[in-house]
Amino acid sequence: MNKKNVVLVCVTPQLSCERLIYAGNLIAKREGASVRILSVFPKRQCYNPDKKALDFLNRVAADINAAMTVCFSDEPVKSVLQYAAEQGVIKVVTGFPRSEGSSFITDFHNQMPGMPLCMVDDDSTAYQISPARGTTLKNPQKRARSPILDI
Repeated sequence: MNKKNVVLVCVTPQLSCERLIYAGNLIAKREGASVRILSVFPKRQCYNPDKKALDFLNRVAADINAAMTVCFSDEPVKSVLQYAAEQGVIKVVTGFPRSEGSSFITDFHNQMPGMPLCMVDDDSTAYQISPARGTTLKNPQKRARSPILDI
């Protein structure tokens, strides 16, 4: 496994993101890749991040021998794209958005349409998501037809 064969797990500061890390690890093993964890916080949170959630997620990452990076940016898609390019990411793993107002998945896909994207639901089932270019994912659960991984 090398730096140019990485599965990137994008997490938010929530304890429930543990399932994303474990799913990403299983996907990475299947791909023969290493796994890295990235959390992008808004800049306004740089002095007051959720330390409890970050510590917990960092311990989960350490349990699977994965590096966890935290950055502060008001442009999360740009930050993830830059990190992905630098690290040789071959697949991105995220959770499903909690609100319809979240455009991260669509924005990411529109800027990097060839990048495989997996989304993990609350039951830790991972789905390969490939929305058509320029479309929005108002309800990604309806687009996900069959799981690629059931943990």
